[in-house]
Amino acid sequence: MEIKVITCHDVYNFGASLQAFALMHFLQKQGHDVEIIDYKPDYLDFPYKFSLFVHPDSPVRKYTDRSTLLRVLYALKRYLWYLPSLKRKESFDGFTYRFLALTRQYRNYNELMTDVPAADIYITGSDQVWNSVTMLNGKDPAFYLQFAPAGKKRISYAASFGATSVSNESRKELQTYLSSLDAISVRETSGLDILHEFNLEGTQVCDPVFLLSEEEWRSVCDKSASEEPYVLIYNLTAVNEQLVRDAKYVAGKLGLRLYSVSPMKIKGADRNFTDVGPVDFVRLIFNSAYVFTNSFHATAFSIIARRQFCTYDYHSRSNSSRMYSILNLLGMLERMNVTEIDEALAAPVDYDAKDAMIDELCSNGKSWLLKNL
Repeated sequence: MEIKVITCHDVYNFGASLQAFALMHFLQKQGHDVEIIDYKPDYLDFPYKFSLFVHPDSPVRKYTDRSTLLRVLYALKRYLWYLPSLKRKESFDGFTYRFLALTRQYRNYNELMTDVPAADIYITGSDQVWNSVTMLNGKDPAFYLQFAPAGKKRISYAASFGATSVSNESRKELQTYLSSLDAISVRETSGLDILHEFNLEGTQVCDPVFLLSEEEWRSVCDKSASEEPYVLIYNLTAVNEQLVRDAKYVAGKLGLRLYSVSPMKIKGADRNFTDVGPVDFVRLIFNSAYVFTNSFHATAFSIIARRQFCTYDYHSRSNSSRMYSILNLLGMLERMNVTEIDEALAAPVDYDAKDAMIDELCSNGKSWLLKNL
């Protein structure tokens, strides 16, 4: 069967790249011909480029709308901000070239509608393809498969709204888009709640990274063991002070070195991996002793690799619904926003007791996907 997937696959985010690979690879293992639609509108493709795109919700938008010069200056400032991390871009581009099978590139929705890539079935998801609150892809008809030819099957796999609500001004449009899908699966419990608000049915399934086994992920990353045990920080965007403070405390308590794989340097870390790509991200989690993060996918890979971890809110509880959802499903909510770090150290995750729940989570996702192809 010929399958085309649309997702946020190339946005210089570890989880986005890895979930795209996982879904594609799982489907390929079933014998299908799979490609990811290389959809790169300007709102997803401005990093590392001199782009005049400014997010509508950006606080600078009211100024850049008034003056072309200000928009150009803002674009230049943003371009210069990204320049020091060009090695990081190269690492991600290398992963995309090596691991992802892509269609021709589409720069906007009109291009996609004009030359729709042929397929027997179209899939949207996973990751935050339907986030209409803080991202523009959740308002883009492309991520609801509105470009798919009439009569072709359209499904979502583990699609995420990225929050506990949708954009109010887009509700009617989003309901129309969602109603056109033949089968809907979402990643979070909050996603089911949103579907129910629209009088739509859906199924909660695991993120694509859980479709591959621990052994499969080890074959993707560097299998070599670390030269020393370490505590790992993956802090997504703005630094979470409690996360960093707890990580430093645990590293000191256990006599371990402190590593960070965040784009920004963490003061006090023994090593900062600021320019690595998705393969090294997986390797660093698999070889760590303990992970501290505010990221869904760092949490997911900690579970897959059977690492000890603590997860923290990303800005707010609403923006962190994806972490609460997976940890609640697996009976691990005590790992979220730990207030007594010594208690967390004294009560590590018992993965032997969680194996059956993790296996069921993975099996349900595989079964739903295969049933709906």
